[in-house]
Amino acid sequence: MLQMCNLGLRFLLELCALATFAYWGIQTGKSPLMRVLLGGGTVIAAIFIWGTFGSPKATITLKGWSHALFEAAFFGLTIFLLYEVGKHKLAAIFLIVLIVNWVLMYMWNQ
Repeated sequence: MLQMCNLGLRFLLELCALATFAYWGIQTGKSPLMRVLLGGGTVIAAIFIWGTFGSPKATITLKGWSHALFEAAFFGLTIFLLYEVGKHKLAAIFLIVLIVNWVLMYMWNQ
């Protein structure tokens, strides 16, 4: 039961990462057009990259340390973008929840 909750938490972290990319793009763009392009473009790029390398059914399967480094970079960028747009507390909360999720995934071989 707890293992399934941890997998659900993992999915929520992935969705939060995508929402962060969109929020960053909207906040960063200077004009309405740039906000839409950056907000949508970063999400599309993130979905493509995560689907190609990070998801359980990725087309290019990363194993071991390469997968861990990819996840650290992907979620690290998420934390950086939250910090960049002034959401410092949210970035810290995301980091703490992510670390707990990683530890539990490691303990339960998920």
